[in-house]
Amino acid sequence: MAEISNGKPLELLLIEDENNLRELFKSFLDSKEAKVTAAADGLEGIAHYTKRLHEENPYDAVLTDLKMPRADGAAVIHIVKLLSLKTQVIVITGRESTSEYQKLEEKLGKLKPDGILHKPILLDDLKYAVDQISAVMQRRKTEPTYQPEPSFYLKTS
Repeated sequence: MAEISNGKPLELLLIEDENNLRELFKSFLDSKEAKVTAAADGLEGIAHYTKRLHEENPYDAVLTDLKMPRADGAAVIHIVKLLSLKTQVIVITGRESTSEYQKLEEKLGKLKPDGILHKPILLDDLKYAVDQISAVMQRRKTEPTYQPEPSFYLKTS
């Protein structure tokens, strides 16, 4: 179950412009008892994120594609991290190499994403990343500044 220790389900914002992938990821995460809001592009995702933040009920994490219309993943990452450094942001991407991710980190600096998942993503890899999101939230209860390396979200075996 994707939850925080108090039994509350993880609340995730999933931003993916490919409809089939968005529906597959959302359905899978819902089946793991996460509470998922899906957005079809970066602008819609930013709107969902800022609305929830202003309601003082922020998402626990954002999973975002990198290449999208209207606002790309870099814009999503920048805005989310600008508004809340503690919100974990995981990039889901299939077209960019590791060097492209490094360029993104350099461009965004302190406001960089927390991790990256490469397409094609196995559902087990997605579950692992969500479990890691929960683990980070748990650890931050005692170490508020804890920040794992981006590879922390990748399943290695």
